[in-house]
Amino acid sequence: MLALYLGSLSKLKYEAVQEVLSEYNIKAKAIPYKVDSGVTSNSFSRRDLYRS
Repeated sequence: MLALYLGSLSKLKYEAVQEVLSEYNIKAKAIPYKVDSGVTSNSFSRRDLYRS
């Protein structure tokens, strides 16, 4: 009985984690373009272009 309870509890916990992760992934997919283009490409490549 306890094993069954723990099993269902971990399943709930897993589902909650998956839900949070999928929500995070949606946000993360929206953000990285800004982050990549803003931080990496602009600050590095454009500065390098201006320097050279």
